[in-house]
Amino acid sequence: MVALQQWFTLMIAQWLILWPWLFVGVCLSTVALIFTPRPWWEKVLPQSAWLQLLAGLGLGFILPVGQVGGLPLLRRLLWQSGSSVGAIAFWLGTVSLSPFVLTKFWQQLPGRGGLLLFYGSLSLGILLLIASIFVGARQQRSYQQGDLDTFLYPAIARPSSHRIPNTQPDTLSPPSKLTILPTSRRFRSLMASQNLMQELLEWSVWLLIACGVMACGQVLFPLETLLSHGMTGLFGAGILYAVQPTQMAAIADLILGNNSPGVALGFLLTGTFFNGITLILLMNVVRWRTYFYLSLLLGLTLLALDLWLNFYVF
Repeated sequence: MVALQQWFTLMIAQWLILWPWLFVGVCLSTVALIFTPRPWWEKVLPQSAWLQLLAGLGLGFILPVGQVGGLPLLRRLLWQSGSSVGAIAFWLGTVSLSPFVLTKFWQQLPGRGGLLLFYGSLSLGILLLIASIFVGARQQRSYQQGDLDTFLYPAIARPSSHRIPNTQPDTLSPPSKLTILPTSRRFRSLMASQNLMQELLEWSVWLLIACGVMACGQVLFPLETLLSHGMTGLFGAGILYAVQPTQMAAIADLILGNNSPGVALGFLLTGTFFNGITLILLMNVVRWRTYFYLSLLLGLTLLALDLWLNFYVF
């Protein structure tokens, strides 16, 4: 009963901490649905996939929505912009290089400017490596609603990712090609509220499941036990205990007291790109095959960096 009470307390506490960021991400996703239809993105985004990568990185820098809030917006960007590389670059940028994350690390790790500079450089390298793989990902699928014109969306996105009302007023003219938004301001407001409630409920349930899984792992595997088991324990700590940047930096500061800076860097990188909550929520964004390859690539990249940091640098 004590373990059950501890699990429930951890789950609810983490859910309450992360839910405001989820709310911000869902609100931004709804704003993107209403005000940035596909033709807008076609005009704004550059034709070059490499420039789209840089545009996604810049968007992630100016929208610091965090690990949880970035995933609803990532799903919306895949559908609205049609750019896989831009959406992936936004997601990786907002979880690792946003001003909010870097500021929290700086506050919790005073006097560790060199460590944070190394973290930023490695994070940027991981971002460019992963996002560049999607530069050539031009495979797309078609979507059609009733008799309306179809539009294309990235093949990596889950088919249930888009939210469109079932009916439209008879007075509205049918959408033009690649434009799925109605023109009536009143109907746009109704669609925005409907989409906001649907996505908020959907993502809240996903977040509760993710927090429950993480709380279970934290009860079964205490942090002190994980940190005493070398590289395997370091990976486990990054997956289970990287709930938010403040907590990550505090654990990294604790690690620096007994281990080399390479171990702390490995924890920060693992917690940033491979934490359990992000991995669980990502299932609701991309298809299973993409999820498997993306997770495998991120895991192997972080493992290689951890080995390099601990055996050749520090």
